[in-house]
Amino acid sequence: MSWHQVRVVLGKELLEVIRDRRTLFLMLVLPMLLYPLLLLLAANVAEHQIKRVTEVELAVGITVTDGMDPLVQQIAKADALLLVPLERHRAEDALRAGQVDLVVALPDDLETSLQTESPVTVRLLIDETDDAATAGLSRVEQILSDWKDDVIAQRLKKRDLKFELIQPFEFHRENIATPQKMGGYLLGKAVPLLVILMIVLGAFYPAVEVTAGEKERGTLQTLLTAPLRPLEIVTGKFLSVFVVAAVSAGANILSIVLVVLMGSMMPDEASRMLDLQQPWSSLLLLAGLAIVAGLMFSAIMMAVAVLARSTREAQTYLTPVYLLCVLPVVITQVPGMVLEGSLLLLPVVNLALLMRDVLEGPVPAQHVFVVVVSTLFYTGGALVAAASIFRREAIVLGDAGMAGLFSRSPVTTVRQKPRPGEAFAIITIAFLFYLYGGSLLQRSLGVAGLAISQWCFLLLPLVLLLLWKKLPLAATLAWKRPSFRHLAGAIFLGSSLWYLLMVLARLVMSGEADGPDTAAEVFLLSMIRETPIWALLLVVALTPAICEELLFRGMFLSSLRGRIRPLTAALLCGMLFGAFHLSAVGFVPKTILGMVLCWLVMQSGSVFPAIVFHALHNGFSVLLVRLQWSIPGVADDQSPVLWHLAAFMCAAIVGILLLRRSAEAENIP
Repeated sequence: MSWHQVRVVLGKELLEVIRDRRTLFLMLVLPMLLYPLLLLLAANVAEHQIKRVTEVELAVGITVTDGMDPLVQQIAKADALLLVPLERHRAEDALRAGQVDLVVALPDDLETSLQTESPVTVRLLIDETDDAATAGLSRVEQILSDWKDDVIAQRLKKRDLKFELIQPFEFHRENIATPQKMGGYLLGKAVPLLVILMIVLGAFYPAVEVTAGEKERGTLQTLLTAPLRPLEIVTGKFLSVFVVAAVSAGANILSIVLVVLMGSMMPDEASRMLDLQQPWSSLLLLAGLAIVAGLMFSAIMMAVAVLARSTREAQTYLTPVYLLCVLPVVITQVPGMVLEGSLLLLPVVNLALLMRDVLEGPVPAQHVFVVVVSTLFYTGGALVAAASIFRREAIVLGDAGMAGLFSRSPVTTVRQKPRPGEAFAIITIAFLFYLYGGSLLQRSLGVAGLAISQWCFLLLPLVLLLLWKKLPLAATLAWKRPSFRHLAGAIFLGSSLWYLLMVLARLVMSGEADGPDTAAEVFLLSMIRETPIWALLLVVALTPAICEELLFRGMFLSSLRGRIRPLTAALLCGMLFGAFHLSAVGFVPKTILGMVLCWLVMQSGSVFPAIVFHALHNGFSVLLVRLQWSIPGVADDQSPVLWHLAAFMCAAIVGILLLRRSAEAENIP
């Protein structure tokens, strides 16, 4: 793929976007006006509502009966309450007619019941569709509570008993949240919804214009005749949609900053209760999350809009997609929604909850890492889908529309390895299967569930999709018998590098907690301590070595080789391997490990040395925990022993020398 060609397509699309005043208004003008107006409006409405609840006069109807004088006197003393005597038979009619706001219905035998100290039932009649009456109900209930306390005090006085006898303690509710925390809570309720809403709107119209709009104008056919690859066209169009969504997100974040700076313009009562000031770290993190959201929504909009044959049809397709993108954010407003467990991986919901948590206070780095990585996986899957659709001439050039998805494209050439987009799509599918299905199996079946999830959710989809694409398994997965020299090198390297990487990790994270980073790691540690050693070596050491190596170093690395530089391919494959494990602390060590495994495959031309290395690395790590080996520098607080380091480094050097490809070695494509 030529990035120069991508920039040409990107410049063309952005030029057309700039000419569209409607898009510019939605991106820049609307956010800058919307947030400050909403802030001032909400603050003034809240202040007006508080005054309305406490100051508006309510007409309180009370049924006329003997013994009601003490209650009447207490109601008469209260502010903003107008007492209206009513006959019992017309109390409900007066309430329905709007003559009173609420009714205190007293029994006819009130005086007799009070004298005989019998229980009295007081009915409160109210029309709950009347907001003013509902808001003022608490004031009347407080008066009735005070009247009840007076009656109890009189009865106790007759018996020479103190009122405190039946009231050993009182309840006073106090809000200990600081104004800063209250401000973050308020922003956390409103900002995620508004930001995501504006990002989706920012991606909506450009996605329609660069796909269905060009189809309708007939310019897409001209673009496809240019010396451009479909992937370059899709990437350029996607980036143009993303830039518009990103500018929209930036305008929203800038507008939020202005809202924070305008906090002094709020009414005095609201200013005392709320402090909207946010640290710059939170605002920068919020901007980063908005960019990630823009990537995902742009890819989704592109993948759907390209199916349409006209702009009207594209808007019809994207309207339910727009609702599906916004609805999860609305769901996050439900009280009790906490960013943990499966919600960390649920698209859109995880972004909205994380934005809320960022505004309310510090968030764990692990939560940020999992949400960002999972969202990027969804984004990549949607982008791969869009690129695949662009290769279907029946959809892009013809009138097939959505029906073109179900027609098979003619196979023109026999390929020996998948395209990078196809490889990433396979990993994304495996990622989703493994996360959602594998987590359930592992919790219910333990070590057996771990084995089933590896074989069924990582390896099985890989094999089935390669067969469906009619790609040769042996060539794609680097399934080739290695030389004895390469196997010996993998054994030496796998038996030594695990120790050196652990020592390095302990040195890097010397000031951090040593506990497990994720719930999955907590589960894995408990399983290691309770499972027989033979089962651990089979399931935790050998099974992941086979399944993960065939997926990453077999299929994915094969798709990259020959297209980009070997070092770049190893870096991308290693980073994807590290991100796949969803551990913020373990991302860098697993990325390094993934790059080493890529080097093994590149040197040997076979995936078997990587499998051997991976199995040994996992096996020694498992035995270290299971047998509680006390090794200085790894399993305790002591510094590593010098001869330990020397021995393991010598073994690693031997492994590297054995694995280095000789000058006359055959190049492996």
